[in-house]
Amino acid sequence: MSHLDNLIRLRIYNVIESINKTLGSYLSSPPYSSVDIELWVSLQKLFLDFSLKDAGKFILAEEYDLRNYHFEIVRYHYALLDKHDQPQVSYDNAPHHPSLVTFPHHKHFYPKFKHSPVGFSGDLRDALEEIKWMMEFK
Repeated sequence: MSHLDNLIRLRIYNVIESINKTLGSYLSSPPYSSVDIELWVSLQKLFLDFSLKDAGKFILAEEYDLRNYHFEIVRYHYALLDKHDQPQVSYDNAPHHPSLVTFPHHKHFYPKFKHSPVGFSGDLRDALEEIKWMMEFK
């Protein structure tokens, strides 16, 4: 087991804990097992698809690497979908909005053609808090 494997495993457990802490009352059931966690560690990628009570789902994807001796979340995408699997809001770090102060971190509200992308901190906890706020007003 490598140092990177341990860092990825720690990140995965922290992600799951943050989701349970913030959105736990909205989750239908946990969408993972210990086997999934070991697979994600070996792939250096995490993918979670949480069903939300009466509201659709929350999707999370992250890709990890060790760069210059630092653990990095290379890519991420977080999204809240409605009960028809239509996106409501999404957060990512794809480098296609360089004019934003928070580049490459940004979020989209849907439909995209009606809303310009806006800045985002890049912190999963901020996305979860915002999604929790949206869930409380549904």
